[in-house]
Amino acid sequence: MTVDRGVRDGPIVVIPTDAPHEVVDHRDHALVLLVSPESIVGRQLAVDAIGNGRSLDGVQPVAQILGALRMSNWSRADEAVRRTLEHLGVASVEHWPPWWRQRSLDDALLGFADGVALDDVDVSRLADDVGLPVALIAEKLIRGFGVPLGGYVRWLRIVTAIESLVDGADLDAAAAAARFQGADELSRASTSMFGLEPVALAQLGNWLPAP
Repeated sequence: MTVDRGVRDGPIVVIPTDAPHEVVDHRDHALVLLVSPESIVGRQLAVDAIGNGRSLDGVQPVAQILGALRMSNWSRADEAVRRTLEHLGVASVEHWPPWWRQRSLDDALLGFADGVALDDVDVSRLADDVGLPVALIAEKLIRGFGVPLGGYVRWLRIVTAIESLVDGADLDAAAAAARFQGADELSRASTSMFGLEPVALAQLGNWLPAP
């Protein structure tokens, strides 16, 4: 992956989400965690990544977790995150929160800029716009999506486009559904975040859209 024009190698790369970055070589399985590099998880992952992402015995623990959970779809993504956090020593909840998406909230978040900061979001107004309780929105934004919110918004736009492709839309229509300026912008965003073109992503496994 290139970060600010420098190259970082290894199965784990920790970068600020507002730093220009692009995947230049992808593996056949990966896990993207949208966390702050200054957080406990971000700092621990950065330590794990020292030495081209390999531990002293030559096997990177998080890469080993991902390799053990390789699937044809994302059905075990939650398990991969849980086991990764357990390895980092930061998972303390007894009941892991389920993956949660709400179509009305998705539509509202798609209106935000990619780099939006959580502090810039008027939670009360957002709750009114989507018709959900303020407490629920606040919990999901802070505990469910995490920080920075801008990274989640960028991911959500790409996933929304992929879901449109799976439903039969062409690239231009998929880009419009995710509020990209066109197919070229969608392709750049997809390649930058995942190292794959949108069509290639759409052909990977089974995509389960938001209810």
